[in-house]
Amino acid sequence: MTLFTSILKAISKICHADAGSILHRRVSLERSFLRQDDNSRGSSLQQVMNLKPLPIITLLKYFFLLSFILFLSSSSFAQNEDKSELAKLMVKMLQYVKAEKTQIEKGKKPQPFPDAFVKIYTATPTAGKKLLDNHTQLSDNFIELLESYYCKKTIAERKATFNLVVQSCLTCHQRACPGPIPAIEKNLID
Repeated sequence: MTLFTSILKAISKICHADAGSILHRRVSLERSFLRQDDNSRGSSLQQVMNLKPLPIITLLKYFFLLSFILFLSSSSFAQNEDKSELAKLMVKMLQYVKAEKTQIEKGKKPQPFPDAFVKIYTATPTAGKKLLDNHTQLSDNFIELLESYYCKKTIAERKATFNLVVQSCLTCHQRACPGPIPAIEKNLID
């Protein structure tokens, strides 16, 4: 169950609980009204008439909350599903680079080699975008540097080669898709 679904269910329960309790009270009072004699019916009728559904302010709060949730879902969840194969791969690559930087900084061994990254050669780009003419050469450089990184034994060697891997990402993105450059640059190790 997604976060979005959970929130919708919670809101639905709140709305139905309030509306349900009002309906239950109204039905209960109407039944007691029918069982009473004419003298006591006046006060019971007044009680029934005073029951109101959820105030408009509460309904507006739920409406704006739901609108906000839908806005967030359309701007993050839905966009992720619309990404091309290459864009999804790039997101995984960025996640890998961030995690690997942490591994190096903590002096830990590298993560397993990311075999899925060889899809960089065949992944389809975003609709309307074209791969660079030298995409294959840039991809070769990236994969070679990544393989070289996994051959390094010391932290200093790994750090230097890791920076070359990140720099190869930047080289490609400076020519093709500059949007993620700030996020990529943050992963260079000083």
